[in-house]
Amino acid sequence: MCELSRSTCRPKCLKPIYNRMRAEREAVARRHRSQGQEEAEKLRATADYEVTRTLAEAERQGRIMRGEGDAEAAKTVC
Repeated sequence: MCELSRSTCRPKCLKPIYNRMRAEREAVARRHRSQGQEEAEKLRATADYEVTRTLAEAERQGRIMRGEGDAEAAKTVC
C-alpha cells in the first residue's frame, strides 16, 4: 500500500506548481466545454431535422386532405 504524506516545497516552487495545476484544470474544463458544445450542436441538428421532417409530413397530409376535400366538393356540385 502506498501512503502519501504532505510534502514541503520551498515557497518559490509553490507558485509554478500551483500554476501548472491550474493550467491542467483549465485544460480539462476547456475539453469538457468543447464536448458539451459538440453534444449541443448534435442535439440541435437532430431537433432541426425532426422539425423539418414533421412539417414536411404535415404539409403532405394537408395536400392529400385538400385533394380529397376538393374531389368530394366536385362530386357534390356536379
